[in-house]
Amino acid sequence: FHCMRWLGQAQRAFDLMCERANSRVAFGTTLGEKQQVAVMIFESAAEIQACRLLTLQAAHKMDQGDPARVEIGVIKVVGAKMLHNVIDRAIQVHGGMGVTADTPLERMYRHARFARIYDGPDEVHRNQVARLELRRYREAAAPARAGGWAPDRPQPPRVGPSQPPGPRGPRPAKPPWGISAGAPSATETPARVCSSPE
Repeated sequence: FHCMRWLGQAQRAFDLMCERANSRVAFGTTLGEKQQVAVMIFESAAEIQACRLLTLQAAHKMDQGDPARVEIGVIKVVGAKMLHNVIDRAIQVHGGMGVTADTPLERMYRHARFARIYDGPDEVHRNQVARLELRRYREAAAPARAGGWAPDRPQPPRVGPSQPPGPRGPRPAKPPWGISAGAPSATETPARVCSSPE
C-alpha cells in the first residue's frame, strides 16, 4: 500500500516539475532546455518507472500466493528513496518557491523522509533481503555440492561421471591435460609429456 501511494506522490511531484520546467524562463530559455534540468527529468522518469515495475512484480507474486518477501523488502527501500529523490528534484526546479506553502512539495518532502522510517527502517529491509538471498543461494548450492541439483531448478544434462553440474549450470568438460599452447585437442591422443627411464 505504501509503495503505491509513493508512486502517486512521486508522479504528482514529477508533473509539477515538468510544468515548472516548461513555464519558467531563465536567461532567454525555459528551464527544460537547460541540460541539468533535463537530467533531473530523465532520472526522475526512470526511477518512477522502475519502481512502478518493481511494485507490479511484487503484487503479481502475491496474487499467485507467494509471500514475495524479497520483492516487498526491495520496493520498500527503493520506493522510499525514489520518492525522496523525485520530490527533491522538483523542489530544486521550483527554486525558493518549492520550500514554501505555495506548492505541495514542501509538505510532500517532509512526508517522503518519513517513508524511510515507518513500516521498518531501510536498514532492516536491506538486512532481511540480503539474508533471504544468501539463504536461497546456500540452499541451491548444497545439493549441487552433494552431486544433486536444486529442487526448484530443472535438472541439467549430465556432462560426464566426473563433472557434476555446478550451482549455475553444468561445468564444461576439460581434457585431463588442460588447455595450453601446443596441447592436443580433445579428439587427439595426448602425446607423452615427459620421459621416464625404461
